[in-house]
Amino acid sequence: MNSIIYEKRTYSNVKNTHSHDYFQLLLPLQGSMHIETEKMKTILKPDHLFFLTPSSTHTFYADDRNEIFVLDIPKSRIPVKFQGYGLHDQYLPINKKWESIRFLLLDEMKDNDSSDYRVERLIQYASDFLFPKSHEYDSLNYIHQYYCDKIELTELAEIENFHPSYYSEWFKDKFGMLPSKYIQQLRLAKAKTLLKETDFSILEIAVEVGYNHASSLNRLFINHFNMTPKEYRQKHKNG
Repeated sequence: MNSIIYEKRTYSNVKNTHSHDYFQLLLPLQGSMHIETEKMKTILKPDHLFFLTPSSTHTFYADDRNEIFVLDIPKSRIPVKFQGYGLHDQYLPINKKWESIRFLLLDEMKDNDSSDYRVERLIQYASDFLFPKSHEYDSLNYIHQYYCDKIELTELAEIENFHPSYYSEWFKDKFGMLPSKYIQQLRLAKAKTLLKETDFSILEIAVEVGYNHASSLNRLFINHFNMTPKEYRQKHKNG
């Protein structure tokens, strides 16, 4: 499973227990469903959402007519800043922000020209409400959120209210490397995950992590691993 699957589903009164290797976001639209995990047992209604983490064994069934908007999210689609973080299942109220997110996701589902890129951006935005901030500094959170885009040093400095030249020194003192190097490391980590967990082409992965050309990703891997992305993928798949 490489792409985010998003669709409306209905559930019956037959109990079903399973787990899966991807995240799942359940946004009820009408009716209700029972859902039980090792730590939680609740009746999910349209005023709440449920977020399941990979390998979480859960049981679900329904007593009435229902319609649930479900998103199956591969681990590689969750922002890098949350990968390896202490993730857990969550039962959260639908506030105004979640109402907006649900509306936009449903709108993407209805759109025949819907873009997976837009859906992934919405998931990245929603992730900030599913998980607590993982870093103390706002500029570092910003980097982890947008490292696949072009980030200017002036943007980061402004977030911390620093002069750009001082920000670089401050960042290196705090994190042991310049911001550009830190961003490169995040892109590298994301590329490694995509090479191992998807069948995306090298160019698609390069674009996904913020490069315009496959050659840029090739140079990055050769410099760090003395092998190309293709060779890295083959080595991993061969064990």
